[in-house]
Amino acid sequence: MDQFSDCQQLIDEINLIPESHLREIFDLLHSFRLGLQASSPSNTEAILSHAGDWEDLDNDTAENFEAEIRTRRAQAFTSRIR
Repeated sequence: MDQFSDCQQLIDEINLIPESHLREIFDLLHSFRLGLQASSPSNTEAILSHAGDWEDLDNDTAENFEAEIRTRRAQAFTSRIR
């Protein structure tokens, strides 16, 4: 299929959706598009620019930091499980 045909199929499907549900479809498509933008190479480069930022932490500070992260994650996920 070519790009025009794919777009037309998508439009045809959207036209079949009841108007009361169009906002949900819009939100889904919008969040999908934003997710595609977030995974663009420029975002990856921005994230990787922070690689090694914590390299200079001494062992005690790093261990305390890891313990704090584990504690906070445990608290966050415990409330979700219940």
